[in-house]
Amino acid sequence: PLFDIPAMKEEGKKAYYIAAADFVTTEEGTGIVHTAVMYGEDDYRLGKELGLPEVPMLNEAGHFLDIFSLTEGQYFKKAEKTIKANLEERGLLFAKKQNTHSYPHCWRCGTALFYNAISAWFIDIQGEVKERMLKLNENVNWFPDHLKHGRFQHILETAPDWNISRNRYWATALPFWKCDKEECDEVVCVGSVKELKERASNFTDVYESEDVTKIDLHKHKMDLIHLTCSCGSQMTRIPEVIDCWVEAASMPYAEFHYPFENKELFDKRFPGQFIAEYIAQTRAWFYYMHVMSTLLFDSNSFENVVTTGTIMSDKGEKLSKSKRNFTDPWIIIEQHGMDALRYYLMTSVVMQSENVNFVDREVKEIYNKVLNILWNVVSFYEMFASELVEGNENMVSENVLDKWILAKLHILIEETTTHLDAYNTVKGGRPIKEFIAELSTWYVRRSRERFKGEDEDDKQHALRTLREVLLTLSKVMAPFTPFIAEQIYKKMNGKEESVHLSSWPQVDESLKNPELLAEVEKIRKMVEMGLSLRKDAGVRVRQPLQVCSVGDFSFSDEGLRHMIKSELNVKEVITEDVSGDNWQTKEDAGFTVSLNTDISPELKKEGLVREIVRAVNQIRKEQGFTREHEIIVSYSTEDTMLNEVFIEYAGDIQKSVLAKEIKDGGEKDVTINNALVKLSVEKI
Repeated sequence: PLFDIPAMKEEGKKAYYIAAADFVTTEEGTGIVHTAVMYGEDDYRLGKELGLPEVPMLNEAGHFLDIFSLTEGQYFKKAEKTIKANLEERGLLFAKKQNTHSYPHCWRCGTALFYNAISAWFIDIQGEVKERMLKLNENVNWFPDHLKHGRFQHILETAPDWNISRNRYWATALPFWKCDKEECDEVVCVGSVKELKERASNFTDVYESEDVTKIDLHKHKMDLIHLTCSCGSQMTRIPEVIDCWVEAASMPYAEFHYPFENKELFDKRFPGQFIAEYIAQTRAWFYYMHVMSTLLFDSNSFENVVTTGTIMSDKGEKLSKSKRNFTDPWIIIEQHGMDALRYYLMTSVVMQSENVNFVDREVKEIYNKVLNILWNVVSFYEMFASELVEGNENMVSENVLDKWILAKLHILIEETTTHLDAYNTVKGGRPIKEFIAELSTWYVRRSRERFKGEDEDDKQHALRTLREVLLTLSKVMAPFTPFIAEQIYKKMNGKEESVHLSSWPQVDESLKNPELLAEVEKIRKMVEMGLSLRKDAGVRVRQPLQVCSVGDFSFSDEGLRHMIKSELNVKEVITEDVSGDNWQTKEDAGFTVSLNTDISPELKKEGLVREIVRAVNQIRKEQGFTREHEIIVSYSTEDTMLNEVFIEYAGDIQKSVLAKEIKDGGEKDVTINNALVKLSVEKI
């Protein structure tokens, strides 16, 4: 040996020989490392396997013990120079050079650290305990489910014994008292304050009050408490404190002060129905709760667990205050609201235990394309809500649009319920976005004339349907967007005090109507084809056309034929084969759609009516007028056809823009059909 250390010689082991170990790599250095049994986790494990001497060289403060006289009392980092100088002096130093390598330091004060093998208290979880933990894991529903027999099962299978003691000052005192008599090995574990009072020989000397709320159970007080051993000697508490994960693992029963109180309440609530935390807790909180509940109750601690990933920067980097690579969440909340942020995260892959690159603009998109669109639908409903007649709540609408949106709604309820029951918020939440888009861009847009029309029964059906959809949707959205859901629920006059106190909506199988949903999808495909034909022909949608053919398609409801007429702005939809110079045809997905693009003078004028209505509504919007404001429209133009349209279709224009009067005049220049028109919109 390089140094004469009697304790090493007494072990009778060779000082120099080579052993193989899987923790040595060739990525750094030579691929050859020395081993110090007491000063590294891998070193200690290898030393135990090889039977190497376990001789402590340092005390807890990192100073050399007296077994090595050369550096006795020196701090281990400072002793390096002494040791190197001694080796050099004796001609035993082979070479020396500067080399940079990583070394652990305290993250707070920067002090160099060292691994030190010391005696500790462990819970034996090998053998039968580990087998039970693996078996009880089968009772837990993991989301995502690959963690159950993947990462978590591997953690259980490879788990070492649990070191429950720590050599620190501030933590819960480990309640073990050992006899001070050297030849006595009695150890007592105190299980309650009551037991401590009964067994302590000096309780009243340490604590002035016996009021449990005034008893400080931390180390500086507990160390003063003594017990009396069965042999008559004094017992002193061991110096260690408890690993904080013991307390975290005890949460399910510690919060109820079980078993001293609330036994019935605890029995009702254990195991916990649901728990959620990020992926690293698989080897921390989730694991330790599972260990503790297995040991104490032979039960799993929770029934369902959602494991999330980690939020990263938009470039995939770890979030860092020093790098400032993320926006303050409060700024995002102030800009786009809490609901947008919550929905964004709950429908992202972070809820599937994957890392998500947080992109601010995607939260903005949720606000604009989901919440804002929904709020516009609510505002549209409120414009007509005063016209809703109370009573006749069971009126059944035969309108195909009402049937379609209710079918969509109950499919949404079914889909969201199924996935949330499985704790999958991603698949449970994403369909909400799609539903809101269809509610706004298809149902409300297609139903606008019904709300404004003179058919009172149809208007009532539309109002009741939209109210039912919004009310039910608020309940479905409540877990994802609690604030806007609450507002909508109150605006729809929900029966409960809050949407969060209402019952979860149930699926009505009679309303799902899969046949209608399938047919509407076909209708929408044909509309898409017809719009493509218009674009190819250079004909705007606002310009009416005479006829569209959809081949031999059979309509189950005339309302579906009307959908195509309205969407494509044609006078007639026929189901027969057509041909001719003015016909444009497209075939796709088994459908044939043909459009007659011939525009008669009458059709031309009707198209101009739509352009005029659009221009008037745009001016109305710019001036901040709503449909409740009574207006007068003034116009003037030198274009002959536009003049004819204003005169011939004055009644239609007046009705479409809700104007009291249309008269000569106008101030703002507007271009319609390449002709100049002066228009004015005045509030009465």
